[in-house]
Amino acid sequence: MKSITRYLGLIAVLLALIGAATYALVPERLAAYLVPWVLALVCLAVYIFFNFKEIRTFIFSRQARYGAGSVLSVLLVLGIIIFISIMTVRHSARWDLTQNKRFSLAPQTVKVLKSLTEPVKAEAFFQENSPGQDLARDILDQYAHASSKFEYEMVDPDREPARVRAAKVTRNGTIVVEAAGRNEQLFNLSEEQLTNAIIRLVRTDKKRIYFLVGHGEKDIEEFGRDGYSTVKKTLEDQNYELKKLKLMQVADAPLDAAVLVVAGPRKDLFLNEMKAMERYLKRGGKVVFMIDPETCPRLVKFLTRFNVRLGDDVIVDQLSRIYGADYTMPVILQYTSHPVTRNFTLASFFPYARSVSVIEGKVKGVKAGSLAQTEKQAWGETNLEELRRGRARYVKGEDLAGPVSVCVVGTVEGVDRQEESSSRAETRTVTEGRFIVFGDSDFVSNSYVNVQGNGDLFFSAVSWLAEEEDLVSIRPKEMISDPLILSPLQGKLVFWLPVVALPFVLLVIGTLVLVRRRGR
Repeated sequence: MKSITRYLGLIAVLLALIGAATYALVPERLAAYLVPWVLALVCLAVYIFFNFKEIRTFIFSRQARYGAGSVLSVLLVLGIIIFISIMTVRHSARWDLTQNKRFSLAPQTVKVLKSLTEPVKAEAFFQENSPGQDLARDILDQYAHASSKFEYEMVDPDREPARVRAAKVTRNGTIVVEAAGRNEQLFNLSEEQLTNAIIRLVRTDKKRIYFLVGHGEKDIEEFGRDGYSTVKKTLEDQNYELKKLKLMQVADAPLDAAVLVVAGPRKDLFLNEMKAMERYLKRGGKVVFMIDPETCPRLVKFLTRFNVRLGDDVIVDQLSRIYGADYTMPVILQYTSHPVTRNFTLASFFPYARSVSVIEGKVKGVKAGSLAQTEKQAWGETNLEELRRGRARYVKGEDLAGPVSVCVVGTVEGVDRQEESSSRAETRTVTEGRFIVFGDSDFVSNSYVNVQGNGDLFFSAVSWLAEEEDLVSIRPKEMISDPLILSPLQGKLVFWLPVVALPFVLLVIGTLVLVRRRGR
C-alpha cells in the first residue's frame, strides 16, 4: 500500500498541471479545471499522510535546504522578469537621443493629442515596400504612443481592395484620418498635416462657406453632371457648413462667411453685389471666383480692381489629346510654389477654360500671382467662331501664347470692420483678404471633380482661403547626418578587441580555473 502511495505525489503534480492548462484554454468552464485541482489536493493529502515521516526527514536534510535555496533564487529571477515585462507592456517609455529630436512630436501636437476625448483612427494605404511607408509608420506610431485615443493601421491596397473602395482611396500613400463620423485624406504625410487634420475633425464648431446664387451658378444640391453635390458632400465631410447666399437681397456678405464661392454665374452680378463683394474682400473676406468663357463681362471688369485679367478667349491645348480629352480641355502640370499647391503633383483638367492672368502693379494693396499654367504648346484662342467650326490655330499677335495661366491667387490689404465704422477718418490695416480666380467652373462639377487632381486643387484652395492650413504650424525636422568616422587604427581596435581579444581572455581564465579545480 505504501509503495503505491509514493506515486500519488507525481499524480498530484500531473493533475495540477492539467488543471492549469485547462484554465488557460477554457477559463469559462469551471468544472474543467476545478475537478483536476480537487483531485490533485486529495492525492497530495493522501501522499503526505502515508509518507509524513520521509517528508519530514527530507525537509530538514542538508540537501533539501540547498535545493530550496536554488528554487527560491530561480523563482525570484523569474518573478523579476515577469514583473518587468508586465510594466513595459502597460507603461512603455521612449527616449529620443537624436540631436534635433527627430523622433519626438512637437509640443503643439502633444497638446492636441492629450486633449482628445473621442477616438481618432488613421488608415495608411501603402503598397508593400513603397516609398514613404516607413516614414508614415514612424509618424503614426509616435501619435499612437502619445495618446491611447489614437490608433492606426497599415493597409496594403493590393491585398485589401475592398477597403480601398470603401475609403474611396485613389492614390498609393493615402492616409485616411477618421473621427467623429468624418474623415479626411492626406498625402505626403507630415506631422503638421496630421495634427491639423485631427483638429479639424474633432472640433465642434463649423466654418461656413457660402455659395452665391441668383445668376445661374452651379447648384450644390444638384446631382447631375453639372451639379456640385460632390463638392458639397466633400466639404461637409471636412466639417464645413454650406449655405446659399442671395447677395442681391442683403446689404453685405454675412459676417460668419469663412469663404464665399462664385461658381460659374451665367448672368452678370448687379453693381451693388460687386460693391458688397469688394467691401467683403477689403475687410478680410475670402472669395473663390470661377468664371467661364464668354460670360459676365461686368464681373470680368470688376476683377481688374484686384489686378486680375480674364481673357476673352478659350484655352486650346493639343496635349489634351494624348490623355484622350478634347483640345479645349487644357492639362495643367505646372503649379507655382504656394500653400495651395504645396506637395501637389497631380495633373488637373479644365474643360473649356479661359485664360486668367495678372495685371502687374495696377492697384496698390493687392498682390496677385499665377497659380497654375498650361504647357507651352497651349494658347488662348480669341477667334471663337473659328474654334466652334473646329478650325482653331494659333495666330501670333492675336492669340495669347502659352504657357497660359488658368488660375490666379492674390491677397488684398484689409481694414478692421469695427474701427472703420466707428471712425471713418482713421482706419488701420489689420486683416488680409484672399481670393482665387479660376477661368472655369466645370472642373469641379460632378463629372470632373474626381478627374486626377481637380478636386484636390479646389479643396486645397478652399482650405487656404478658410485659413485652415494655419491651425498649427510645425516646422519639419531636418534630417541631420552625423556619421561616425574611424581612423584605420580605430577600425582595427573595434574589430580585434571585442571579436578576438575579449573571448581569448575569457578562454584563458576559464582554462586556468578548470586546471586549478582538477589539481585539488
